[in-house]
Amino acid sequence: MEINGIKRSVKTLLIFILTTISSSCEILDIVDCSSCFDDPPNTVSLYIKINENYSNHDNVAIDIYDGDYEDNILRYSFNLRGSSDTPIQLPVDKKYTFTATYSVNGKSYIVFDIVAPTVKYSPDGCDNPCYYVQGDKVNLKLSYTE
Repeated sequence: MEINGIKRSVKTLLIFILTTISSSCEILDIVDCSSCFDDPPNTVSLYIKINENYSNHDNVAIDIYDGDYEDNILRYSFNLRGSSDTPIQLPVDKKYTFTATYSVNGKSYIVFDIVAPTVKYSPDGCDNPCYYVQGDKVNLKLSYTE
């Protein structure tokens, strides 16, 4: 009788450990239902965040590359004075490298960010099943200068 109790306890402990391990490996997506789509989108709206403390006097040069920076496939190039209010429209399911070139006290600093926006499906995260975009944030804030 005592052996059955120990077996049951060990079995319960193993199930708890396996459940905990498998749950901790999943990335929990929180769906913003106001950003859901009925059909999967082909493009994504990206807003670029820059550090406005370093862009007050000079524009920040922004470059957007298809794929890796080293591939040198420039898609867009433009200047920003503050974080973008107008979204950049790009196709989903592709990798993009963003660069921001800051000029601070006569020195140039380049900030990189890589995004790969993908479309996900949420059957029960909102009132109705919907599609949403993940990986659509571009952070090009300069955080350190010499």
